[in-house]
Amino acid sequence: LKKYNNAEPADRISFQMDGDTYEGRVSSIDTLGWKVWTYKKQKAIAEDSIDNLIFNIVVAVIALVLSVLMVLFLVKKLIFKPLEAVEIGLAHIERGDLTYRVEGYSRKDEIGRLIQSLDNMGQKLLSVVSMVRSADASVSDGSRELSSTSESLAQGATEQAASIEEVAASMEQMVSNISHNVENARKTERISLNTAEEAEKGGQAVTKT
Repeated sequence: LKKYNNAEPADRISFQMDGDTYEGRVSSIDTLGWKVWTYKKQKAIAEDSIDNLIFNIVVAVIALVLSVLMVLFLVKKLIFKPLEAVEIGLAHIERGDLTYRVEGYSRKDEIGRLIQSLDNMGQKLLSVVSMVRSADASVSDGSRELSSTSESLAQGATEQAASIEEVAASMEQMVSNISHNVENARKTERISLNTAEEAEKGGQAVTKT
């Protein structure tokens, strides 16, 4: 006690007594002017430390197991379940069902935005399909009208071809008639020349007479 009379509360006190090693601590009670000494065998402290260590390890393992189970539960609930819902939504879209909507996950995190994007994609695809169907109907109507117009044009072309053939035949007949008229005109010209010569000879004869 004399050795550690001036010890402070933060100082380590270790001493031998009756063949055992003790660890001690001093505390001051200023209002009374007292110093309180406490000490205990190192063996007992070591045993208590081992018990505390084992207890802390057990508590830590239990806390770790509970934490892992909680994390797995939260991961399954917050990540796996929404991702499974996204997978189901994609399967519906793959089968052509664009009306399917993922419900029950109105969240603001990445998973919620992913689900919202999936629903928006389904709506956009449905709108595009509707537009394509409408355009297809318009194209079908236009095709039918075009087919009808083509048939009308073909019929008109056939009629025009027949008319052209008739005109060609008439032209050919006219050319033939013109050729005959030209030949007749040449014959008439020769006859006229012969008549003129005969008339001249007749005039000469009359003159001589």
